[in-house]
Amino acid sequence: MAAPILSYEGLALVQGTGWLFQDLDIYVGARDRLALIGRNGAGKTTLLKLLAGRIEPDKGKRTIVPGTHVVLLEQEPDFTLRRSTGSKVGSRASPGPSSPSATTAPS
Repeated sequence: MAAPILSYEGLALVQGTGWLFQDLDIYVGARDRLALIGRNGAGKTTLLKLLAGRIEPDKGKRTIVPGTHVVLLEQEPDFTLRRSTGSKVGSRASPGPSSPSATTAPS
């Protein structure tokens, strides 16, 4: 087994009035893929945010190989600052030579 590029040892996080999890060890290799399965509210997204370094644990040692970038895709991305592809295309659309309204029939 190759050395992990990201690891947590003794990971623990308090949420609300109790522990969400504690004494968790995680080792992620360079080509590993992760899948978390659990009921709503179980802490899956919170664990991924911890692994990505977006939130800090209450306990645990995080080790990451220098130059490693952890990317977390949001469950509900914010699209308010971007226009849709349709709105961009629609604002530039104009009849061109291949459009039926722009062609002429041979005489």
